[in-house]
This record gives sequence, C-alpha cells and structure tokens, in this order.
Amino acid sequence: MKRWMPVVVLLFMLSACKAQQAPECEYRGGGADYLERIGCPQDFAYIQGKPLSERFGKAQSLKIVYSIAGNQLYFTNSGQFPFHFDFCVKVLNAPDNLELFNRLNYSDNPRREYILCNLNYYAPQDVYALELMAEDDLAANALFDLYKKIVAHTYFGSRIKILVNSPDMQARLAGIPQMPVIQADEIYKGRKFVSLNKGVSYGYLRKVDIKGIENTSLNKHDIVILNGLPNQLPVVAGVMSVPFQTPLCHISLLCINRGTPNATFRNAWTDPAIAQLENKLVYYEVTADTFIIRAANEKDASAYWQKADNRKPIVLSVDTSVKKLVDLSVIGFKEVKLVGGKAANFAELLKIKVDKKPLPLPEGSFAIPFYYYYQHLQQHHILPMLDSLFNNSALLSDSRATDAWLKKIRSAIKAAPLDKTLAQAVISRMQHNGLAYTNYRFRSSTNAEDVKGFNGAGLYESKTGSLDDADKPVEKAIKAVWASLWDERAFAEREFFHIDQHSVAMGILVHRGFGEELANGVAVTKHLYRKNYPAYTINVQKGEVSVVTPPDSVSCDEAIIGLGEVTGNKQVEVEYIGRSSLSPEATVLTNDQLKLLTRYLTAIKEHFFYRVDRSGPKDMISFWNYGMDVEFKIDKFTGNLYIKQARSL
Repeated sequence: MKRWMPVVVLLFMLSACKAQQAPECEYRGGGADYLERIGCPQDFAYIQGKPLSERFGKAQSLKIVYSIAGNQLYFTNSGQFPFHFDFCVKVLNAPDNLELFNRLNYSDNPRREYILCNLNYYAPQDVYALELMAEDDLAANALFDLYKKIVAHTYFGSRIKILVNSPDMQARLAGIPQMPVIQADEIYKGRKFVSLNKGVSYGYLRKVDIKGIENTSLNKHDIVILNGLPNQLPVVAGVMSVPFQTPLCHISLLCINRGTPNATFRNAWTDPAIAQLENKLVYYEVTADTFIIRAANEKDASAYWQKADNRKPIVLSVDTSVKKLVDLSVIGFKEVKLVGGKAANFAELLKIKVDKKPLPLPEGSFAIPFYYYYQHLQQHHILPMLDSLFNNSALLSDSRATDAWLKKIRSAIKAAPLDKTLAQAVISRMQHNGLAYTNYRFRSSTNAEDVKGFNGAGLYESKTGSLDDADKPVEKAIKAVWASLWDERAFAEREFFHIDQHSVAMGILVHRGFGEELANGVAVTKHLYRKNYPAYTINVQKGEVSVVTPPDSVSCDEAIIGLGEVTGNKQVEVEYIGRSSLSPEATVLTNDQLKLLTRYLTAIKEHFFYRVDRSGPKDMISFWNYGMDVEFKIDKFTGNLYIKQARSL
C-alpha cells in the first residue's frame, strides 16, 4: 500500500528538528486546555489541529487567542476547541453569544476583547504563517505587536510570517516594512497535493499524455494520471493530474458531477511507487489531505463496479406541444421539459431584480423549443437511425462502432434542410426585436443539461448565427447545436448516469452575441473549502482565456468573497488564494466590480434556493451550503458586467 499522508508529517518533524529549540517543553502530560508558549515540537503536536478551511490543502494549525486586557497569549488545544469562540466561552468565561462575540472581535473597535488568529504550518513550503480571518480589519500596529509576542513564545518564532490574503490587508501592512509577510499566492503555488473531489474507486491505472489523448482509448474502468489538463475527458474511474486544477475548471467540475475521485499530485508522473502500479488494477481513494493508490483484486473491483452499474435508468420529460418560438419572459424553470435546462434557467434569471433593476443578461433572448428538433428528425427520417443504435446491444457494447454510428447521425442532422418556417421565424425575431445586433449566439439547452443531479457542463456545442455574415448562417448554427446532442462524449456521459437516451431532446437558447471580453469567470455561491460559511468562491481570468479549460501554466485569480455575515458589517471582503499569471500587476476585477458581482450572486442564490429548488429544509445551514454555478463576463467595449448563465450544482 502506498499512502502519502506521512510525507507531510515527516517534513514537519524534520523542519522542526532544524529549528532552534527552547530549553524545555511547556506540555508536561495530562489534559491541558491551552499552553502559554510552544517550547518544542511536542508542544506543537499536542495542541495542533486541522484548519477549518482547506483552501491551501493540508496544514497543521494552532488556534491562538490573545486577551487584550490581560495581555495574555493562549495557544489553545485545537483538537478540544475547534473554534476560538468555544475556548473563550468555556475557558475565559466570555458571554455565550456568538453573534455579539464575532462583531466585537473581528473588527478594529475599542470594545474588542480578543485577537483571534491561526498559526498554520504548511509542510511542502516549510512555512509557518500567522493568519487572520480575511474579514478582520485589525490595525497593522496591533498585528505587529501580536506577531512579536508570538515570536517570543514559540521555538520557531524567527520563521513565522504574516499571511497577506487580501488587497485591504496589503494596504494596511504597507506602513510597517519590517513586518515579515508571505503572499497567499506563494503558499498556493507551493502545494504538492491538492484534494479536489473526495471519493473511492477501482480501475486500471493509466498514464495519459494529453498531447495524444484524442487518440487514446479510455473507458469507465480506467484511473488516469494526466501530465496536463485536456479540454475534455471521457468517463473514467478516477483522475490525478500533475498540473494544478482550479476548483472551477472543467476537469474538476466534471469529476464533481460524476462523483469521480480527483486530485493533483505534483510528482504523480515520476513517482516510482505509482510507476510500479501502471496498467494494473488498483484501489484509488482521495481524502481531504491525502490519497491512497494500492493494488486491488478482481473480486473487490467487480463488486464495486456492479453496484455502480445497478442504478435505475433516468427517464427525462419531453414536451413537444409548443410549435412556435418561446418568449422566455413568460416561462420559468418548470419548462425544462419544453426548452431545456439552460433556457429555463435563463428565464428564471430574467425574473430577478437588484435595486429594482433586472440582472444584466445578454439581450434579445428567446428559445427554440423541442418541437422543432423532433420535427427535423421526423421529416428527414433520422429517428429510425437512433432506434437502430438504441436497440442494438452488440453495437452499443463496441465503443468504436457506437462512435461511428453517432457520427452518421450528426452528419444526417446537419445535411438535412432546415424547415423554412422555423428559419424565417428565427431571422425575423433577430431582425425585429428593437436591437441593432447582427450576431446571435445559439446555445445548447437540453433536458439532460443544467438539471438537478446532472448539469452536462461542456457536453454540447454553442454556435454563432449571423444576419450579415455568409459564413455563419442561422440555419447552420441551429443544426450544429441539434447535432451536438449526439456527440460521443455527451452520449457516453449520459450512459454513465443511466439516462434513457430515448428521452433526451435539444432546445436552443438564443441571445445576442458578444465581441471581445475584458474578463471572464465562474463563481459558485458557496465556500468550496469550508462548510456552512457565508462566502462565495470565484475564479476569474483576464481577457478571453478560459477559466474552465485554461492553457498549461496559465493561472487565474482565485478568490473567496466573504459577505460580512460573521462580523456583522455586511461588507464584501476579498481573500485571494491564487493570482492570474496574465495580470501580475493588478487583480483582474476591481473591488467595485467584485462587490457588484457579489450582489448579483446573492440575488441569484436567493431566487433559486427559495423559489426554484424547494427540496430540503430551508435553514441557514442549507442556504450557505447551497451552490449555484454562475458564469459571467466583462464586455470589452462597454465595460459592463454580464451574467451569462446559472445552474445548480
């Protein structure tokens, strides 16, 4: 068995041994709520615990409380008191009122009683980082005084640095140049292992060079090690990448949707223990702070695969009764069966207002319902081609033969002429909607996309249709989107989720097209690294370079947007955990843009949580753990922020 968690522990012990040790340890055995100093590695080991946030991967964490009035440091027993509040109430007799406690002790005010911080050790970088909550606006001189006290009371004090995790904090600390600091991005880039989707799986371990991935045959029982991040990945049993994945990149989201274990391990391509298991049947597990790859036997693997394959088929609803273009302002999410998930979600976004103004959505929107897709298949005798595939088990069991048949179906859809009545109706709608745009985006909207339990992200195509560009005719765009329903990857993905292929249908969301972008991004309306915390996770990139399918060695801005709920100030606080390699001098979005985006995200989250997704208890824990996946952009020519789409995670 190969288990990597001890590597972190070993690195910590080695680095601790190198440090200059104090004359004696503080901890002498027995139970202790806190220590007044950390005199040796045994002291650290006794009171350390896990950090509440996994944003930088595994760390060993000390929770520190400083009593301002008593001028007293408490290195709390982090295993016994996972929250600062617990320690202050049970040991220091602070009033048992969490809301008041947070408001007083995470802001620079004269009534503040405690300074609350974490001292985290990151073994891969060999860094001790003193960390405040991003929403804490403690004055720089107070932080510097605290830092000096902690240095004096720890055997590794000379190695401690202040973690700078926001532009606001950077500005506050600028006046004290002698304060040793470390940027969040330095810790972020120094990670060796990152857990992206926890889980267990069995499969055959394959090394896959992404330069040749399109010609590599992979199946659902393969666990792949990737030396890059491909734009697409077929259904596999597990993923481990050498380069970093952002939590909102396409591969990461695919694995989350599929329930596939996924991690980054920087040494995966060259690790000799992994190399010994290449092309062999293995057990693969990803946890929050480590992974396991070990040899497996056929009996255990077969039992696991059989259980996964016994899921009941999912039959999707289809409504073909509407035989005209659909005005999205008069429908809602329930009409997924009529126009598909993307168009139905867009219709819901049209209902949302912020300050009595509608959300900034692409203009000129309407939908082509499922009726026209089925009409096209029936008129040109394409439905029998689909039946010939669905009813032929031998054909379905041969992936190469299935792919060849799907290609024939796509070609038939594209080759057949479009119904003239539909073409005229679409062009007329584009010409006479009161807008001056000539290019429109035709976006896939299936009943097997953007629906609960299966979002289908990246499976289908979107195309541009133009009123004045002969190379981009409307008819061609519509048929290309319809045909993408039978893309090999999309078909395999639906098979993996046991979706009844007879019941899938393609509608189209249409709205005006855009030119160049100043920035593009993806946001999730929850904290991806900490449960039940009022914050959003945002990835944003300069220009049109994709966030979800980034080129190798290109990083984006990754930020946690705190909502000020904990401190009660209701102000947006931005914590950057990664920075864009394309914008080294400044953040991609300004603070004002982030604040505006956050207001839109909150409105979207509330609308879908309370009006669309009504399953489950409606308490605040459920609310803060509820995630909407929202795509946005900044238009280059106007500088305006637009919401492109939203889907439930």
